[in-house]
Amino acid sequence: MWLLSTDRAELHYFIDPNAVPGGYAILSHVWGKDEQSFKEIQKLKKKCNKDGTNPRDHCSEKVRRICRIAEQDRLRWLWDDTCCINKDSSSELSEAINSMYRYYSLAAVCYAYLADVPSDSFSDDRTGPFAQSKWHRRGWTLQELIAAAVVEFISPDWQKLGTKMQHASLLSRITKIPVDVLLMEKPVSDFSVAQRMSWAYGRKTTRVEDRAYSLMGIFSVNMTTLYGEGKRAFQRLQEEIMKQSIDPSLFAWGDFRSRSGRELAYITTDHWHAGYGAYLLARSPDDFRPAYSGRTSFSPIISEAIPADSEWNKIPTFTMTPYGCLSHLVCFDVGELTLAWTACHWDGGGKALPLWLPLLRCPDPPPDESRPLYHCGYGHGLEDRRLVVIRDTDWPSQSVDFHRQEFHIALWHTTPKTTSSPIPVALEHERIRTPFRITWEFLSDMLGLAPRTKCNLDTVPIVRFDWDGHIPIAFHASFDNYPGGVILSGIWLVFGVCDSVQPGQHFARYYDHPSHESPSPDEYLTHSCEWDHISTWPEGKDHEGHPDGSRTTCDFQYGYWSFGLSFTPCPLYGPSVLVLGPKKRPADQDAYNKRMEEYGAYIAWEAELRLQRQLDLASASLPPSMGQRPASSSPPPPPPPSQALSADAQVWLDPLPIVSTMPQATHSE
Repeated sequence: MWLLSTDRAELHYFIDPNAVPGGYAILSHVWGKDEQSFKEIQKLKKKCNKDGTNPRDHCSEKVRRICRIAEQDRLRWLWDDTCCINKDSSSELSEAINSMYRYYSLAAVCYAYLADVPSDSFSDDRTGPFAQSKWHRRGWTLQELIAAAVVEFISPDWQKLGTKMQHASLLSRITKIPVDVLLMEKPVSDFSVAQRMSWAYGRKTTRVEDRAYSLMGIFSVNMTTLYGEGKRAFQRLQEEIMKQSIDPSLFAWGDFRSRSGRELAYITTDHWHAGYGAYLLARSPDDFRPAYSGRTSFSPIISEAIPADSEWNKIPTFTMTPYGCLSHLVCFDVGELTLAWTACHWDGGGKALPLWLPLLRCPDPPPDESRPLYHCGYGHGLEDRRLVVIRDTDWPSQSVDFHRQEFHIALWHTTPKTTSSPIPVALEHERIRTPFRITWEFLSDMLGLAPRTKCNLDTVPIVRFDWDGHIPIAFHASFDNYPGGVILSGIWLVFGVCDSVQPGQHFARYYDHPSHESPSPDEYLTHSCEWDHISTWPEGKDHEGHPDGSRTTCDFQYGYWSFGLSFTPCPLYGPSVLVLGPKKRPADQDAYNKRMEEYGAYIAWEAELRLQRQLDLASASLPPSMGQRPASSSPPPPPPPSQALSADAQVWLDPLPIVSTMPQATHSE
């Protein structure tokens, strides 16, 4: 490993961290814009050798000041990941990444530089600068916090803010890492794979591959680093964990559903292998939510009702094959569904409740009939869950028929099913600059498309790569035989850019219509500047409760089911391109509730006006002898008292040219 001398900031090579005389300090920080590289430090040394000056005096402020702090602490050597790794050498880079956890664990002290926490504003408040520091939300800093025995926090004015031992309780609340781990009272290996994965929930890295590489040390695995492989890196990490660990909590991610033993008979299923939850491996650490995976422990004992030495209390095995993950599981059947024992428990308020993996055979013909493929989870109508928690501590009863079975379970990259997206490439591809980016994943999750529910996307617009949004586009979804009664059977989702009162503003809205009507999309390619411009929507917040620049709107209620729209600025093109995403919670709930109440009145008024228009058109088409009133004799209902219905805002009332009777033709030219 390369180390900086703290007196001159010159690089020296050591064959092993244990070979460093007197030990070394190590720096943990969030990279800034002007970080010095390995090459720059080497060039600086050559330059200073000629003029006889100290290279440390010419280094960046961060390197210079942290070297001085380490020198004051009587440490001669310092490791900084920005300038102590020769990134031009792929072998050195791979070695450093695979050894980094060890580097931090063997360091005499780790200095955690918090560039956004002034020393005069430090507090243990959850909303204070320390708790909100970016350092707590970066991917690499997780292992740095855990591995190093001594962590000292440094402010931007180079004052010490205390150690992780002193702030262990606060750090635990911020990071969800148990205090026992921070105080080094329990080894990381005492915690399940799912729990360790949940510590990485919500953390960010500059390169997507680093979300996996930064976790290698926490799971005691090594693998080659292949920048450019993208999300495949996290799949490889899970595969390496499978090879070296018998802990099946690796698969305890996603949503859990709590059931009593007698409720199991009422589980109904629809096959849904297009969703990511139907596969054994997770997409990223964000699938391991602290409320679920963070409370999951590894234990082969199913229940207190079953003797500890029972043949059913066995740890399942998982082996990767070209046909899927070959698994030997203890299970029982519930109709078409098989519930397989995961050897995991979820902490349900102080009770360790057994966790079961639902398996459903894929209806598609397998490559080999002797090896049928199974998918995880189940879905029906209102719910879609990967795992089942059975909450009866005295369950199972004698009537449950346990048996052992061999399964081939679909891993994300081994499933033979290929599903093409119906969304136009111009909308879905992140490099094509249209006003909106709408992916099949988010649209299907938002609408709950079939077969999870009885909702079908039956009209999709054709969108050119140069679509500018001034001619709106519309998606149509229909609902059929929905549980709880059908009131509305169709919905138009309209997206566009205003070119009238407030040019350049993105707008989006939905229109529902009764089951007996099939209106043309041209009737709905209109909008209200006050209500439908996305910039006027309430601001959303992230998973930590902070405003994140997104815009979110109200839920559309349909029977027992609802969805909402939410948009965030594109990370590549900024606010000129809005990305459709999952529904966000509002940053200001009171302001959101007030606006949604006014919006509901507006929608009701608009629906009444639309109905009046239809009646007037029908009346005008009949001869006067039939006793129908002329259209002019039936005035529209008065608008609700809102600024939204001022003369300037009633853009949606202006007549639009009829460009097509179907949205496909609207943008075909």
